[in-house]
Amino acid sequence: MTETHAHMTGGCLCGAMRFAARDVPAKLGVCHCPQCQTWTGSALFEVSVPESQVDWIGDTLTVYQCSDWAERAF
Repeated sequence: MTETHAHMTGGCLCGAMRFAARDVPAKLGVCHCPQCQTWTGSALFEVSVPESQVDWIGDTLTVYQCSDWAERAF
């Protein structure tokens, strides 16, 4: 059985967007590709949570396709 965190929250630094996620996996992934290194200044650490398990609070989230396989949001 995969270990999860029941509830996690977070948001952007300016406070315009917040999120609450349910059943967040305890396991994370790391990407070292040049695009992620440019975007974060280092490696990108991420967890994958199905969209149905995330509630967004605040402004409208805009998503754009940044490569053949990835999206970015702001």
